[in-house]
Amino acid sequence: MLDLSAKISSFRKMVWSNEKRKSEKELYDSTDFSSKTLNEIKDDLDKNYKLYIEKRKEFANARKNEKIANISQNKKTSYNKFKESLLDELIEEIKDELKNYSNTNEYKKKLAIKANEIYKNLSENDKELILCVKKSDQELFDFKTEEMDDSKIGGFIIKNKDFTYQYDYSLEKKLDNYKYEIGSKFYKIISDEFEKEMEDKNDSNN
Repeated sequence: MLDLSAKISSFRKMVWSNEKRKSEKELYDSTDFSSKTLNEIKDDLDKNYKLYIEKRKEFANARKNEKIANISQNKKTSYNKFKESLLDELIEEIKDELKNYSNTNEYKKKLAIKANEIYKNLSENDKELILCVKKSDQELFDFKTEEMDDSKIGGFIIKNKDFTYQYDYSLEKKLDNYKYEIGSKFYKIISDEFEKEMEDKNDSNN
């Protein structure tokens, strides 16, 4: 059975593969969209395996000889917080890498093409729509744009002048949309591995 490190490696590759396909379809519509960048992100995340492995060992050592299914409510709470902390760290790492990607020439080129295309199509029905991008991306467009909210890490938003509705194509929004999917798969990997480890430890002590 694969150990946790290998499972997380497989999980991350799957996440980035899914993210790439969805991004191509929903936002960039290009067969080669950020494949190089996503591979670089995967490589960077691989370098951080030791952090997750060490936390796994600390958690397991603190609860050896116990099966997760039978531990007390307090320890279940502690275990759930531990899983949440790992997921939060993973999401933050992904977010940091997306921030870095949003500063590359490759990203800016794709952004200019796709934002112009979508903005033009939507503007056919509403001539007063506003395109919002990061301040550093405003120079990519030959028409007036507005600065996007600082909480957004990239991509673009199109809104009407009355701010009553908007189309959110930001990278932040896309990551939020996929967080549940990422978390579900990540939690299963962590839970399966810990349960197996606890069972193995219990069997070895019998």
